[in-house]
Amino acid sequence: MLLLLLTTGNVLALNDNMTISSIDVGQGDSALTHDANGFDMLTDGGKTFAGPTVVNYLRNQGVDDIDVIVASHADSDRIGGLIDVLEMT
Repeated sequence: MLLLLLTTGNVLALNDNMTISSIDVGQGDSALTHDANGFDMLTDGGKTFAGPTVVNYLRNQGVDDIDVIVASHADSDRIGGLIDVLEMT
């Protein structure tokens, strides 16, 4: 199901309390999982140039902190954009 979400670029509401959003970062992937209690998990961040896009998306969604960051693997198209996320205040 996550693969389908990441390839379609949509928001998936798992139930009334949790959503998974695909963030368009070009090559690579990035997804935000958010629940009604304010728990936020970011999976991957795209390449380095995608960092500002991910940060802007998070801010537009009202996310000011990330509880869990998951890097699916260490390729640059997955972790490059996470640097800006780690530095966001």
